[in-house]
Amino acid sequence: MIVHVLERARESGADRIIVATDHEDVARAVEAAGGEVCMTRADHQSGTERLAEVVEKCAFSDDTIIVNIQGDEPMIPPAIVRQVAENLAASSSGMATLAVPIHDAEEAF
Repeated sequence: MIVHVLERARESGADRIIVATDHEDVARAVEAAGGEVCMTRADHQSGTERLAEVVEKCAFSDDTIIVNIQGDEPMIPPAIVRQVAENLAASSSGMATLAVPIHDAEEAF
């Protein structure tokens, strides 16, 4: 599944994609697909905590736009990822959360 998420991220046109994980199997799969991996601690309670560790390790500048895509989102539309990044770049907001209404239970799966 993580390789599918990586592919969606690539299709968004992102400048850099980093997969954060604490699992060697995930890291190997991502690297085999030509992706960049940042190994993180295993004690994170959420993907957002894991992202914070990556941001600290990579020492991104304050104006870097980061879009957090969770590893269980293989169907995320690349255009949505791109739009979120563009909206953040044009905004003075420090962060945003993407939400899409689900009108039918079938849409969720």
